[in-house]
Amino acid sequence: MKQFLDEIQVYSDRFKTIKIGYSDKKKIEQTALKLLNLRDLNQLRDRFEGVLFYERFAKQLSCELALEKLLEIEFIDWEKKATIRDYLPKIEIDNTLVNINTINFGEYPVLINENIEFPEIFCIYKKTGVVSICGLATVENLQNNRKELNSGAMVKGTRMAFTGFKELKIFANVDDLKNILPE
Repeated sequence: MKQFLDEIQVYSDRFKTIKIGYSDKKKIEQTALKLLNLRDLNQLRDRFEGVLFYERFAKQLSCELALEKLLEIEFIDWEKKATIRDYLPKIEIDNTLVNINTINFGEYPVLINENIEFPEIFCIYKKTGVVSICGLATVENLQNNRKELNSGAMVKGTRMAFTGFKELKIFANVDDLKNILPE
């Protein structure tokens, strides 16, 4: 946690904090239940992997919603979210695909150490309903600011922690984001 505070949270005054409202939380819940073909959250709680799936799903979708609110555009395809279990959050701006990387507060963002093709927007999921949008990392920033995770059983070098928060490009609206995206 100390490393997270020293290397990431130190830049938090630059992050945009967005609150997710009750109606959005209900929409996330209903989408997850539809995806899993369940009637209510009680059925979800009967399955251990269902609870873990829902928590991950809700965090990712909360970050997408926060980004929609900040940019004041709608890009989430709710029907697609209700049918694809292993979706990866992303947004397309001016024909440029940008991944949305969700981080739990206190943890480093994880990058798969393969070909990094797209920039990423990092979002910290702080607690239920609170998301901090940290900024955009270019492909170059992603490639140059990685360190190996201590992951024991993992194949050496396949999962890396991103450490370039000081170099994130900050944006406050969709026009800012368009201006900082590489061409």
